[in-house]
Amino acid sequence: MEIDQLETQLVAEKKTKDSINVSVRNLEKKVADLKAEVAQARKQELGCTESEGYKQFQEHVQANAKIEKNISLEKERLKILLERNTDVTEMDLDILSQTELIRLVKQLERIRTDLQSNLREIQVSMDQQAQEILKLNEMKNLYHAEIDLRGRKRRQTISHPTGTAR
Repeated sequence: MEIDQLETQLVAEKKTKDSINVSVRNLEKKVADLKAEVAQARKQELGCTESEGYKQFQEHVQANAKIEKNISLEKERLKILLERNTDVTEMDLDILSQTELIRLVKQLERIRTDLQSNLREIQVSMDQQAQEILKLNEMKNLYHAEIDLRGRKRRQTISHPTGTAR
């Protein structure tokens, strides 16, 4: 049950990673396009600061800065996603810097907390299922007892008829 959840979570993480990669490529393409437009605008509007072209140029520069910021954020998200899938047991911890070790410890603590939470949820679910099974077994035993009682009454009425037909 937990393996299925982990598999679905892994598939979701991979889809997220793929969508982030696509987003990064799109943003990089936009940055390249904007740089080309900026270069062209500089050639056309060189020396003219009040024209419409210069205003567009300034807007493009601002948009370019925002896109570069978004690219760096997306790269950081991608790096985090990639780090989530690394196996700590296969890493050479001696080559990591203190900052990287702290980041790794924090990541492992988050993973531990997530796993503990999942474990608690599964335990609660199993307890609820066990209670339901106990209730169903009690009901089954009551039904069997009732069937046995009716069977005994029926045998008694057949072996000792009282004179009235039922």
